[in-house]
This record gives sequence, structure tokens and C-alpha cells, in this order.
Amino acid sequence: MVVVGVCAGEDRFTPAMAVHKQVDLGFALGYSPLEFRDTLHMLGDASVDPRPLLTGSVGLEGVDAAFEALSRPDTPAKILIDPRSPAAEPSPV
Repeated sequence: MVVVGVCAGEDRFTPAMAVHKQVDLGFALGYSPLEFRDTLHMLGDASVDPRPLLTGSVGLEGVDAAFEALSRPDTPAKILIDPRSPAAEPSPV
């Protein structure tokens, strides 16, 4: 069993029940530092193309416009902030 979420209060369980049922219990918290490292390397050497995940792009001047766009429910939700871009409004990637 893998626990991937937590509740706001205290959780209690009886370990003896899991032992008697031979349950393996594990916990997960997002991604590991190695997964972040591997992903950055894949992006850096272009072995993976992130463009299908992106719906728009802006430069630093467009950060306010990007957040404004993201606040509307009908706007795509993955806007890349590219410091090299001159775009002041979100534009398709």
C-alpha cells in the first residue's frame, strides 16, 4: 500500500494489523531530487520536448498579464515565463 496524501489531523493505525496481514506500507511525497535532476538533464539535452505541455509563453514583462490570464477559467493553464522573450502578453507556443 502506498500513501500519497495526508489529512489535516492526526492519523492513527494499529501496526500489528498490518504485520498480521503482511502489508507493505510506503509513503510518497511528490518527486525525488533525482527525478528533478533527470528531468532537467532531459530538457537540457533536448531528449524530451516540453512544448506539448505548454499553452502559452511570455517574457518577464508579461508576468502580470500571464497571471491575469490564468485567473480566468476559460484560459489555458500552462504559461511558460521565458526571460529571453520580449512577449508582454501570453502567446501560443
